[in-house]
Amino acid sequence: MDSEEAYYGIAQADYPRPTINEDVFTWIPLMDFTDTPPLEHDDLTFFNRCLLPNEHWMDASRKNILDNLTYIITACIDLYNDYHTGPMEAGDVYAFFYIVKGYLHHNMPTFCRRGKTPLRLIRMVKYFMKAFVQYNLNAGQTERKPLLIHQDIMTLLFKMDEFNSKYTGAAKIFGNRLEAVSISDGVYYVSERLEA
Repeated sequence: MDSEEAYYGIAQADYPRPTINEDVFTWIPLMDFTDTPPLEHDDLTFFNRCLLPNEHWMDASRKNILDNLTYIITACIDLYNDYHTGPMEAGDVYAFFYIVKGYLHHNMPTFCRRGKTPLRLIRMVKYFMKAFVQYNLNAGQTERKPLLIHQDIMTLLFKMDEFNSKYTGAAKIFGNRLEAVSISDGVYYVSERLEA
């Protein structure tokens, strides 16, 4: 187990070297990417530029992916609190992500500044949000074992849960379907809630 695998508690057998680019983005626990359509080339290029700065996708750092994605979702939450209350109307989505794009352009050195940035940013956020929600929509259809998850991963998952709740008006997944308990510094125990 290399230092990054030890850090995230992911054995090499559970995370083989990716054979396609999308594999790089689908290792995060509590996400289900099976129903996400393949990414278009330009969207995938945008993902790589934002989440894999100065790295080739074959050997990209999971920590860098996680840090950059967390930064983007955190920006969405913070700006949403200033911009909007309640669920987002379809007509407001582009305008909101145009604001997010402007913020990231000035504050995130790795952020990709290529054309159609707001649309690609929308697709990026929706790609991961759909996988997060999809995992929990499928709860009970497959056997789910409790997981030990590093706090940095949990930070991203908590933020995705918060943004999904604000953006769609849906109930939060943690506290409704999933329970996460901090059992030691840096580790959470995540299990299905019995009453879900």
